[in-house]
Amino acid sequence: MAMDYRKWDFLDDVSSEEDENRERLADIRRLRSLSKQNGPSATLITIPWDTHCECVRWVLDRHGVSYVEDSLPWGLHLWRTLGYEEDLSKKQVTEIPIFETDKGEIFKRSPIDIYTYLFSRSLSGSIRLYGHRSALDLQARYDAILAPAAKAILLHTTLSNRQLVDKIMFQSIHLKTWNTLNILFWPILSILMRRLYDVNDDTAEEAWGAVMEVYSDTSVMLEQKSKSGTRHPFLCGNDLTIADITFAAHSIPILCCSEEELFASHLRMRVPALNDLPENFRRRVIQLRETTAGKHALRMYRKERGASYRSLRSRYSKDANPWWADVNILRGMLSCSVGLCLLSIFLLVRLVGPLYGFLTFIGAAAGCSFGVAQLLQGTVLARRMKQLWIVATAPSDQQAITNAKIEPAHD
Repeated sequence: MAMDYRKWDFLDDVSSEEDENRERLADIRRLRSLSKQNGPSATLITIPWDTHCECVRWVLDRHGVSYVEDSLPWGLHLWRTLGYEEDLSKKQVTEIPIFETDKGEIFKRSPIDIYTYLFSRSLSGSIRLYGHRSALDLQARYDAILAPAAKAILLHTTLSNRQLVDKIMFQSIHLKTWNTLNILFWPILSILMRRLYDVNDDTAEEAWGAVMEVYSDTSVMLEQKSKSGTRHPFLCGNDLTIADITFAAHSIPILCCSEEELFASHLRMRVPALNDLPENFRRRVIQLRETTAGKHALRMYRKERGASYRSLRSRYSKDANPWWADVNILRGMLSCSVGLCLLSIFLLVRLVGPLYGFLTFIGAAAGCSFGVAQLLQGTVLARRMKQLWIVATAPSDQQAITNAKIEPAHD
């Protein structure tokens, strides 16, 4: 049965007061004029389906910052991020998003650095991400609990469905070069993704439990504020803060706000539509949308997301369309290479016997590897391989989903 999306497009209209909206638009114009004076646009490096990236996009758009987004496939993004750390003795940069300002300042450690940078630029205006003392605490809790749960649910749903893989993992990559490599290496990348994020039925159920607890706590907090006389309050008082943006952004994969729904038209994440979901998942999504917290998130998408100031690199430039940027060409080259290796082994076995043939092939392969290593010495590729080895052998510092409670924000 087809899902009627229209019921969520007509929630009660509520936003900041009219005078505050005018102030915010004036601040955006001021920030945009400063951005234009500073020369080239900023650059944002993202993985399209990551909720932290959507949160940063939202904040940049809220401040009227013009930026170029480079969307990269998961796993292959390391080629770009590792380039931001030249010292091999330090922890390598593997996380996204990374933001490079129009003045060359680079924020690569945490999204919080990006938020505080933008907050410092708007101290004299009405856009105050950290205008309430509890906003940072709420953001930290949503990042620690809701974000990993949302990722676990999204990956569990997507990786088991070929159509969703094509929609979310492939179609969201803008440039042909990256998407070609993404499709070619997907069998390996998907296995790594499942193992690194422990994607299975049990972890998905644990994630749903964490989501239900967060939504319950957030609903209680909003209902308490509503009883105090504020109609449709924000999480921290009567103004939008980073707490609202973080909660709403991390909720996108949970509420499945796809482009088919009008209120989600400004979101920059592709997620499964309700009609694409299994029945048990769909029931949970509808249940969460009907909660006070769910309605708050939907209201944020409709009233506070706004238009985007991002731009994308041209798909039609010469650099974006090299001769090899075709999956069939790369697969053909790979098949030919494997075929030549097998043919070489067969001929050697026929000529000198199995043992000597095998040893000769191993020696030849070792010689070729040594020669290639000498040719690559000092190149970017050799450096990236060293950095990948450092990343692969470094101890894991992943944090588990905690059971922390979300305390009400006190005005």
